[in-house]
Amino acid sequence: MAAEGAEVIISGRDAARGEQAAAQIGASARFIQADLSDMDSVRSLVEQCGSVDIVVNNAANFTGAATVDQDVAMFESIFDTNVRGSYFLVAGVVPGML
Repeated sequence: MAAEGAEVIISGRDAARGEQAAAQIGASARFIQADLSDMDSVRSLVEQCGSVDIVVNNAANFTGAATVDQDVAMFESIFDTNVRGSYFLVAGVVPGML
């Protein structure tokens, strides 16, 4: 996408990895640190992104524990990242897409 002229925004929790990924893409990429399990972070990401044409929503969290070994805190962490954060990220950028 960057090679075709798009500005690429990478987000994630790990600033070092994100900055490195953006640097590998080149000048048309930037990194925004965000944690999709945190709604304030999701709102900040939406604000910093501005107008968006395409979202590749690939954030995921999986603890690796068997279902019978999951507790509520683990489940909430997975759900907050994989469902709630992703949902509200898209909800936040869709108005600009319309």
